[in-house]
Amino acid sequence: MAQNCAKAHKIFDSFLTLIESADLMLSDRRSNFLSFTS
Repeated sequence: MAQNCAKAHKIFDSFLTLIESADLMLSDRRSNFLSFTS
């Protein structure tokens, strides 16, 4: 049971990391777009 929980936590952790990096990329692209349009 504890092993399963740890595995799920690791998956959730990597999922959060993925979301964070995607968010960074999006905000980076957004600022690039804003500087390009202005």
